[in-house]
Amino acid sequence: MLKKFMLAILFALALITQALAFNLGEPVINNNRDWTILIYMDGDNNLEQWALTDLKELEDGIAQTNNKVDVLVLLDRAKGYSNKFGDWTGAKIFHVKPSPASQSSSNKDAISSEILADLGELNMGDPKILETFINDGIKKFPAKRYALVMWDHGAGWVNMANDNDAPGTAKGSDEILLNELKIALQNTRHLFNNNKLDLIAFDMCLMGQADVIATCAEFARYMTAGATTLPAVGMDYLAALKIFAQDLETQEIAKRLVPAANNGFLNINWTTASLTAFDLSKSQKFIDACKNLFNKIALIADNSWGDLTRAIFYSLNYISASDYRNKGYALSSIDFQDFLRRIKNFNLNLNNEIKDLEQAISELILNTQAGPDLPLCKGLSIYAPLRSENMRADYADNDFNKLTGWSNALNKIYAMQNLHAKAAPKIKSIKIGSPVLKLGVSKAKSGADYDIIERDTFMPLSGSGFSGSDRSYIKVDIDGVNILYAYGGFAFSDKADGDYIIYFQQLLPAENMSEGDASQNGTPIFKDGRSELMYQFAGTYYEFSNKMQRTPLMVKAVDIANPNVLTTEGVYTDPALNNQEIKVILKFDAEFFNLISFMGYIEVGGKTIPVPLVPSGKGTFRAKLLRIDSKGKISEVLGQPINFNDDLAVTINLLQPNLYMRALAWAESLGGTGGISASKPVKAAANPAVTPLFNANKNLNLNNLLAGRWAVAVPAADVTGSSGYIMAPAGIILEFKNYNKLNGLYDALINKPDLNNKNGESLILKANLQAQGLPVLRLVTPKANNKGFNLEDINYALFYNNFWRLINPNNGGITHLIKLNNLNLNLNGEWLGVYDKNIKFKFEGKNLISSLIQGEAEYELVDNRIFIKLKDGRRDIIFALYDEADKILVLSFSDAQGNLKAVKLQNASLKKRPKALEIFN
Repeated sequence: MLKKFMLAILFALALITQALAFNLGEPVINNNRDWTILIYMDGDNNLEQWALTDLKELEDGIAQTNNKVDVLVLLDRAKGYSNKFGDWTGAKIFHVKPSPASQSSSNKDAISSEILADLGELNMGDPKILETFINDGIKKFPAKRYALVMWDHGAGWVNMANDNDAPGTAKGSDEILLNELKIALQNTRHLFNNNKLDLIAFDMCLMGQADVIATCAEFARYMTAGATTLPAVGMDYLAALKIFAQDLETQEIAKRLVPAANNGFLNINWTTASLTAFDLSKSQKFIDACKNLFNKIALIADNSWGDLTRAIFYSLNYISASDYRNKGYALSSIDFQDFLRRIKNFNLNLNNEIKDLEQAISELILNTQAGPDLPLCKGLSIYAPLRSENMRADYADNDFNKLTGWSNALNKIYAMQNLHAKAAPKIKSIKIGSPVLKLGVSKAKSGADYDIIERDTFMPLSGSGFSGSDRSYIKVDIDGVNILYAYGGFAFSDKADGDYIIYFQQLLPAENMSEGDASQNGTPIFKDGRSELMYQFAGTYYEFSNKMQRTPLMVKAVDIANPNVLTTEGVYTDPALNNQEIKVILKFDAEFFNLISFMGYIEVGGKTIPVPLVPSGKGTFRAKLLRIDSKGKISEVLGQPINFNDDLAVTINLLQPNLYMRALAWAESLGGTGGISASKPVKAAANPAVTPLFNANKNLNLNNLLAGRWAVAVPAADVTGSSGYIMAPAGIILEFKNYNKLNGLYDALINKPDLNNKNGESLILKANLQAQGLPVLRLVTPKANNKGFNLEDINYALFYNNFWRLINPNNGGITHLIKLNNLNLNLNGEWLGVYDKNIKFKFEGKNLISSLIQGEAEYELVDNRIFIKLKDGRRDIIFALYDEADKILVLSFSDAQGNLKAVKLQNASLKKRPKALEIFN
């Protein structure tokens, strides 16, 4: 009986061994072959369509390799995502062949590559499959150098290669763990030249991690990986294969793959991706330096745990700033060098260890590039859970951890969090109103220098207080010790005692920043005791709009490492993704509102996997919102579905009068305890400088109204001191022309006054007017190589009766554009002035032949600039604007300190002033 049992086991093992031999045929000898590239392409999930795209891209690229490169692809397809190329769903091994010249790059209807094996359904999450592919691929195409490309979803050390249809598994899905990758490489290393792959490349998310480096260093010479989440389409293989065919050293190839990949990411407007090339021969020095630093951190954790916790929390997190909320399945991947920068600025007596580690990293990294919306990305990440509840149980077995003792240092920090930081901070008060300096304060430095005059109403876009409007601010007083962060939020309802929906959350920086201020990405440090925090409330909210539908978003501006990136969450469904509901986090930039990242998060085997998505015209999004009921209970709700068509845009909208708002405040301790509090309701009031114009703009084609030449007016101090500030001419002429319907851009010319040049000095820009929602006018300059634009200026833009009112979104400051063609600048006559005598002008054409402004002089009127040449040779300029409806003349000039001063004059013949909307107030 025992003998029969043993024979059955041996027979089963023989079947397994046979199944894992792919039988690719006899070796193909080619003495000219420099590289064999093995691509493990797991498309048995929602990346199937992109796997097919990349296979076709490889076919385009292989034609340019001059027979020096052979590429083998093991591709496993999925069910239900794409029906291209016969819609087969198993796994095949392809020897990449060029696409026929007759197939255009935009219409490729067949796979041209040679099928070496049709394997049926495979479990790509089984490391034995990877091992067999490496073994058989190298034997089939022996070469001077070998590269392995891992293609699919990735999650750093947590897992990679997620197969959603994995035969032989109890849960139906599987993935390769980092330790399993190590086993596959260990079992095949004898096939590599000198027992090491020349290059291992990860075309998947989050793999530029210290843990991955420590594992791969034993088996490869060089490595490329992105610390960030990458777009679904991944590497530009057309550009990459050209690099492999150029007889370059492997080091140089790895370096050049970095810009090739990042240019590809930018070409599809994915501006939050990165790629880094690593020299793994330098990894031992890196690991030793990590060990020294972590040992020192463990020694000082008892006294420095608070600053270390803050550094982890505020460092650039490659998932999101709220990743730690995911408790046991947080991916917790932060930028390593940003973390080092922050702890260095805390002066924790770690400078020598940090210096050594920074030097080791500089030798480890051959090249790195990141998209423009990740300015703090340095290309290397580290797994750094914020608290013990975020630490994954299996992390202790990782090579990097065993070599460096990282989890030991973290556990020392966690122990102190649990011992000292469990007392929750308390929100003492939340006040809404206008700020006033406290008695005895001459210059404000923080929120503690202000009192709030509380109001029962608030006025949207009243930040500057110009024209006497009450500025709308919130002030939050927090009491507690070991505070980690404070957030402000804004919720709205149509009833004072009704349910409120939260539409915006904003990080409230502490008054003490370790590097100065938040604009320099400092690390907030909340002092123990009382913190008084201020935030200006604009009274606007974000929406998705596709011209047919609008849906509000709950937007978070809570990432101090990414202050220009806003996030929103929701669920996404798409026929191309089997109509499954996928939790998604969207990121867009705060300047242009461009969607810069669209990441889904799915559960595979109890683990969260980031899934880069490309929304389609058939996809539908529902925003996640937070609702507060009348009893104060918070619950998640989903907004109305909106279609992701080509017109979808992020827009700003203005809160309308009679809505109610409650300001919210969250505060949390270093140990994770905290709470939320809400202000009393206040009612939205109309802003007389904004609301009428906003309502009048709703049915206008604003793009048609922007072209032309405009005189710029800004607030200037009244020389009499009687009216405070006057909207006065700045002497600047702004011209918009040559509107391009394809990209929505105007040519913009800013002409500034020059004493010695009546034509002025001109600055050439581009302008864009986003007319949906609250109109937004942006002035931009093209970036190098035309890779997007640099924002030079941004304003909300409202049109009324031949002038534009521009409102600065940051401070509510007002600028006017008044059309020169309609200015009717007739200065002849007598004007009621503020001096001993009235001001008189007499012009003939552009030449002023008499005036009582400065006595005898030569005068010339150019646009709205009066150029003056005095008899002693001195020159001056006075700027003029005239309102025909109100018969008001405003003259302005610069004083000795360069400050703009103005005076408002009235025509002496005017007996009764008409009522009209004043553009000068």
